[in-house]
Amino acid sequence: MSKNTNNKHAVSEITQLQAIIDLAEQEDFDGLIAQFERSKFYQSQMNANDFGELCNRLKLSQQERTLLATVIRLHRSTSEAEKHLARGLLHFHQRRFAQALSEFLAAKQGSEGNPEVTILLARTHARLGQQEESSRILKATLALHSDHAGIQLEVGKVLMDDLRDVDAGLKAIEKSIDLDATVAQAHFTLGNLQKDSGQRVAAIVSYSKVLALDPQNIEALNNKGACLQVLGNHQEAIENFDKALAINPNHLFAMMNKGTSLHKLNRFDESLTVTSRAFAIDPQMPEVLHNYGINLIKLGRHEEALEYFRSEILIAPNKLDVHLSLGNALHSLHKYQEAIEVFQDAINLDPNYIDAYINMAGSMQELGRHCETIELLNQALDVRPDYSDVLWNKSNSMLAFGPSQEAWEAYEHRLRISTWDPIPDLGLPLLSETDNQDGSLVVQWEQRFGDVIQMLRYVPAMEEKFDCHWQLTKPMADLARASFPDISIIGRNEVPEGAELRTPYTSLPLNSQSFAFDLLSTRDSYLTAPEANSKKWLTSLPDLAQKVGLTWRGNVNPPGRTMPLQEMETILSRFGTRLISLQMDITDKEADILKRHDVLHVGDEIETFADSAAIVENMELVISIDTALAHLAGAVGTDVWVLLKYGCDWRWYLKRSNSPWYPSAKLYRQQQLGDWSHIIENVAADLSKRW
Repeated sequence: MSKNTNNKHAVSEITQLQAIIDLAEQEDFDGLIAQFERSKFYQSQMNANDFGELCNRLKLSQQERTLLATVIRLHRSTSEAEKHLARGLLHFHQRRFAQALSEFLAAKQGSEGNPEVTILLARTHARLGQQEESSRILKATLALHSDHAGIQLEVGKVLMDDLRDVDAGLKAIEKSIDLDATVAQAHFTLGNLQKDSGQRVAAIVSYSKVLALDPQNIEALNNKGACLQVLGNHQEAIENFDKALAINPNHLFAMMNKGTSLHKLNRFDESLTVTSRAFAIDPQMPEVLHNYGINLIKLGRHEEALEYFRSEILIAPNKLDVHLSLGNALHSLHKYQEAIEVFQDAINLDPNYIDAYINMAGSMQELGRHCETIELLNQALDVRPDYSDVLWNKSNSMLAFGPSQEAWEAYEHRLRISTWDPIPDLGLPLLSETDNQDGSLVVQWEQRFGDVIQMLRYVPAMEEKFDCHWQLTKPMADLARASFPDISIIGRNEVPEGAELRTPYTSLPLNSQSFAFDLLSTRDSYLTAPEANSKKWLTSLPDLAQKVGLTWRGNVNPPGRTMPLQEMETILSRFGTRLISLQMDITDKEADILKRHDVLHVGDEIETFADSAAIVENMELVISIDTALAHLAGAVGTDVWVLLKYGCDWRWYLKRSNSPWYPSAKLYRQQQLGDWSHIIENVAADLSKRW
């Protein structure tokens, strides 16, 4: 009962406040005073705490707080000058600057030397576009009150906020602090200036001084946390946001900022919980909706995220980042055409929005629309020439049509794109950026196992020209050593003494000038399993007339390179006793399917790529999704049938059933996005022909 009564009072007060606002907008100051005296706000002795509690209870905006405070001030005015001043403030806050100027001039006549009136006159002149007059008044005020810290501070704020004279404003604020370093507001204003100009470390120092003087200053806590957040100190930032929220649990921006730092720390469930509280306070705030959506994305709840992004667009249709997030969510759901349309909306809003071009290109590539992608990214290069993120994306579509010098050179921009962790420069120049054709060369690890396996074909050619040192991880070292006994193998990121140059693995085609299909493969195989591994698996595998290795699951990124095992039922039921599962980390459901069809599973016994190569050498055929095992089978020369998604990686090119990289490979391509049935039918038919 008590709660309902309080709610009725709050509604009544809000209604009365709206009536006061309406009268202020109508310039009916007599009616405004009469309405105020009839309202629950009429407390002539209301102190600062009472006023703050009232505003917090009613959840008033800053504008509403200012207006109400000014009304109270007008009601308490005892002189004509004070009334002119209060009416001028009401006009000013309603953006009626000409009327405000008239009232302030009248107030000045009745209160000569009042610095508040003088400063308000300067602000009003600035809002009316009369900057010279505003500047003249402020400089005179500074000179007249050179020893007054408070006036120096207020003038400094006007110089910055109204005249955008940062240097003069900063000078006045610093002088204010020199005169009296115990004024928290001066340090706070200086901190805000430093924060806005990118001096976040200095801003943190200023906010810390505020908090030493006023530990309960919520805005200083929030702003200090925001600076720490930008600097990547998220845990310390959260501590400041928590202190602010302990003072005011409903401080929306502290809540939002805490959610952002939790998100950056990959604590997505906690971030979502905090953002949910913010959503309960203001479900119409675009940033709240956006943060909620991106947390859902990180939690894999893409469909739910769509609802929040679409709601945000309804509230803020011109907000660019929400279009990007919505497009990315649709892309993650493999709804590429819908994603393309959303990215196009973003470009229509801002033709210079480079991220929208890049992400739209990614969705087009998933649909195999490489000509359109190249055209789109050429438009992006008109906006931002030589931008590496664009050039690398363009190279992926260029390479899909085949190798060329232009495509490989554009592919080098992967080394400078913003979305990848940079490859260490090792203190060495890139081979592709020098004229050197000999010397000690470090071949750097990059990307994934399949990429490195593919590029090891260049070992003999590079060894002829350079003293090479090949960075390899332990799972691949024994295989490489058996295949190329004389090469120098070093650890990932290791640099041998005397090294002069470096080149990443997938720069080797450019270094070797592989600019045509017939230059990609020099022999049928180039990798060989170590003898010990070959002997081990020769006796471990069953003695079958035909042995067919099988994998169906690749990395989650890029997406689409996994086929549910149950979709292979046709093959499993007809050829199960010949199949040997090489898939690692199978699920219980997958194990049950394999057992039901008498498929031998050895994937969990594989320890290194030396094991994988020895097994593959013992296979008559390998059937594989686009993963490292497909590259390995091609590299050792075993027949391999590669099952490719629609819009597959550039390495498999377009519309080919064979691979210029691997003579033993046969390619099966999806005809429709996400549909493996056509591939399975063709594989089953070809297996029947083979046996």
